[in-house]
Amino acid sequence: MKRKLLYLSLLAFIFAGCGLWEDFTTYFNLYYNASDLFSQAEQQIKDQRKDPFVKFDAPVPGSASQLLDKVIEKCSKILQFNAKSSLVDDALLMIGKAFYYQKNYIKANRKFQELISSKKDSPLILEARLWEAKTYIALNNADRGLERLELVKQEAIQLGKKDIVREAYLEEIKLFLVKDEYEKALPLCGDFAKYSSDDDLNAKVTFQAGEILLGIKDFAKARQYYHDSYTKYNASYELNYKAQIQEARIDIQTGEYESALATLTSLKKTPKFRDFIDQTELNIGIAYIRSNKYDEAYRLFTRFDTVYSSSTQIGNARYVLAQMYEKGLKNYDSAYVYYVKAKTSSATAEYLPLINERYTTFNKYATFNSEYCSLKKQILYLVDTAAFRKDSIQFIQDSIKVRKTLVTVARANRLVTVNYLERTRDFDIDLKQYYDSETALADSTPLKKLIPPRRPLLPLDSLQSMIAFKAFDLGNILFTTLEQADSGYHYFTKILTDYSPNRIEGRTRIALASYYATRGDSLKADSLYRYVYDNYKTEKYVNEAAKKIGKPPVDFEYDSGKGPYLLAEKYFLSSDFKKADSVFARIPVDHPHSNYAAKAQYAHGYILENHLNMKDSAVVVYDSLASRYPATAYNQKIQPRLSFFKEEKHRIAQAIADSIKHIQDSIRTDSIAKHVADSLKKKTADSLIAVKQDSIKKANEKLLSAPKTDSIKTVPADTNIQKHPVLSPTPVGTTQPDTSKTGVSPVNKPPESPANPPENQIEIPDDLPRQESPTEEKPKTQPSEKPPVELYFAMVNSPEVFAVV
Repeated sequence: MKRKLLYLSLLAFIFAGCGLWEDFTTYFNLYYNASDLFSQAEQQIKDQRKDPFVKFDAPVPGSASQLLDKVIEKCSKILQFNAKSSLVDDALLMIGKAFYYQKNYIKANRKFQELISSKKDSPLILEARLWEAKTYIALNNADRGLERLELVKQEAIQLGKKDIVREAYLEEIKLFLVKDEYEKALPLCGDFAKYSSDDDLNAKVTFQAGEILLGIKDFAKARQYYHDSYTKYNASYELNYKAQIQEARIDIQTGEYESALATLTSLKKTPKFRDFIDQTELNIGIAYIRSNKYDEAYRLFTRFDTVYSSSTQIGNARYVLAQMYEKGLKNYDSAYVYYVKAKTSSATAEYLPLINERYTTFNKYATFNSEYCSLKKQILYLVDTAAFRKDSIQFIQDSIKVRKTLVTVARANRLVTVNYLERTRDFDIDLKQYYDSETALADSTPLKKLIPPRRPLLPLDSLQSMIAFKAFDLGNILFTTLEQADSGYHYFTKILTDYSPNRIEGRTRIALASYYATRGDSLKADSLYRYVYDNYKTEKYVNEAAKKIGKPPVDFEYDSGKGPYLLAEKYFLSSDFKKADSVFARIPVDHPHSNYAAKAQYAHGYILENHLNMKDSAVVVYDSLASRYPATAYNQKIQPRLSFFKEEKHRIAQAIADSIKHIQDSIRTDSIAKHVADSLKKKTADSLIAVKQDSIKKANEKLLSAPKTDSIKTVPADTNIQKHPVLSPTPVGTTQPDTSKTGVSPVNKPPESPANPPENQIEIPDDLPRQESPTEEKPKTQPSEKPPVELYFAMVNSPEVFAVV
């Protein structure tokens, strides 16, 4: 019974508090898993980012990124399916942090803002505002981020939330370090320990303060902060070691070599620092070199090169040894050898830029020196032929010595190998592979380094000019980069004494003047500067001399077209476009090589186009600009307009040509039609005449073949004669018959004979062909009046008149 009551009570409690039940199920179903996954991912990220002050955070590990994806997925389900749960604000904050770690800062910022605006009574608001400020900084909105951080920090101090205060301080310090604003970061480092109880973080911030002070050369305060970082706080052993090494380095820089060696020796003997022994010995070697103990340093680095050959400090050690040869012993050849070794060795990030810089410098020095010595030998061989023979003999002797040495070594190696093989009784091994020829053995070694002497191929003046340039390069690198002023002076004087005349004497005098100036000999320096200023007015380095002695500089930027251009520009600004255009137009003609020529031609075309309304002329000017100054910006500027003008001109010309062609085609068509009509008309008339002539001929032949009479029958004068249908003209005043219906022309239509011809009228033979319409009846023609005598004789005398018998 009691159990039943308890069960009923539990049900009542559950239904009375649905919100608690939803929180309960949400927590165990989603939030607990999401929170656990987020903790795992965050721990992996923190383990990777041990230094809170690095400028760029390392990428999130792949496993951590996958966990964050699951966190976002599960928390999104809480927001979607459990919106009334009290865990919504936790889910929003967790999603925002996950996005932040994945560097998706925009989405992270939205989630933080959503939490701040929708859950105003949530205890997570202050933390959300802290992360919102961090996203603003990550999004390069540093001012807004700093403003939010300061507000969060002050509120967290009032509420006593030291963890948020600590995070705000760290974020501010990191931001100022990234921006190189060390004077703002330093006081924040000093105040950090007031609000933090984390010894490890306090030690890191204190150490960072020492780094800032070391960067600004405040060695005393820096050493104190380094010392406090491992004495006041329970720092990790790595930070403890780094702090003590920095103390020793400060002692070396300030000349406290004994103190530095004592600190380093103590570190070397401490068992927990055995993992850093290579770095400790490297700094001991540096202390030896700085205190001029070169023998101890050489012995230490010789052993270092063997014992720690696989260490990341090996490149650092070789660089330090090269520095000893360069700075201490002034042996540049040995220094170059060790710089080359350091370049090809492992080194830390601190030393890599130093190694690269010195390697580049010494590589240049070695190249200049080799070329200088080679040219010097060439000059010697040209002046003294005996020197070439001597060096040739020496080269042969050296080659023989090297070859003999190599052969001896090779034979010794063979003997050792044969003895070993005989001792092992391994007769299966082919002994011939160990008996290479002596020549092959000799050719595989330093014989290649022996360079045979060569006769000069260039004349003496060319060799002297070349060696002067190499001497200047050597002197310059020694004087400026290697800080060996006296060595630089040696090569500069040789240029003026041994290799004169040459083209770099003016530059050499400038260099010598700089040398005297560094030595405090202003009299000689000013004398050289004055000589250069008076005698090398065409060289640009003359202004360096002018500056040193207070003379006016030479204007190498003088441009003859500048004055006219400014005048034209003045006219243009005063709207006197015609004057401006005339001056602009003359500049490319009078000053074609001026820097203002292309600009002036562009202005000329611009005025023609836009102010004088002479667009065709503008096109011509633009086209000239494009051909004369194709590589200028003005050519690129006018190309769109020039292309448009040309295309439009081509279009208009094409349209005109098409119109003319159309007209010509129309005229040609009409002419052809008229010609065809005339030709047809002429051919028709010619054909008809030919037919009639043929008929007349046949008629005449028929008449001539008829029987002849004894007398010719005369025709009375009043007799009407039937006229030839072609030759008989229509008398004036006579109406022609209408042929519109018959289609037969009165000229072509033969006259119809009357039904009862008169007695005396000549009859036309029946066999004479006639053109008559087969369908229509021909109208009867009335006999014409008696023709005049002249017409009669004309008809009789015409060749086309019928012959009368």
